[in-house]
Amino acid sequence: MSRAREGLRMNCWRWRAQCYSLLAYSTVSLFLLFQAACVLQGGDEVFRDVPNLTPKEAVIVACDTEGPPSFPVEDVKVGRGRVAQNGRKMTVRVTASGEGGRVGQTAEVAFVYPPLDRDRWGYAVMNLSTGEVPEYFFTTIAGMRVGGVRRVRLPRVTTLPDAELRRFVDAKTGATLEIPSKLDVPLEVELLSVCKPRFYFQHSSGGKRVVQLGCW
Repeated sequence: MSRAREGLRMNCWRWRAQCYSLLAYSTVSLFLLFQAACVLQGGDEVFRDVPNLTPKEAVIVACDTEGPPSFPVEDVKVGRGRVAQNGRKMTVRVTASGEGGRVGQTAEVAFVYPPLDRDRWGYAVMNLSTGEVPEYFFTTIAGMRVGGVRRVRLPRVTTLPDAELRRFVDAKTGATLEIPSKLDVPLEVELLSVCKPRFYFQHSSGGKRVVQLGCW
């Protein structure tokens, strides 16, 4: 590692320490502004390294970046594990209710949030599966802990054609849970796991591509 890059990494740790002290006096949004400066510009990291947040902080950040949920959530069971938050890979078990409250479809879905910027990285991430969830779904689970169960709703989306599907795509298998936009669907979501993924550029004769080097 070059001396300049090592110096930048040490500065990042100092900035992070300052960020932690500022939390007592400032908002989480200001904290993330400092945290963003700790990404290695020009380095090999392509996914922001976000520190662990409390459930309350995770909700504030999610609402600040995506907006608050437009529909109520209900905690059926409060978990005791890691927190669902920005900068993590999460696995959830989603159960959609059918007509009359009957259990419809159930699927386990692993996804990274926020998703990698495919417009920015282009071909480098073309073959990398990081999962997919419907827009605004993450705000309904932000702040949950692993082991928790929450009831949420996916309201009908009037801005989309009735035939448009909202998709949950599993990062591991590519399996898909599809819900029509025209339906107002109750969901029960169990948070199964949370980990911090690491993505790096891998250089080869065919160019560079993004690979995941573990999740912990």
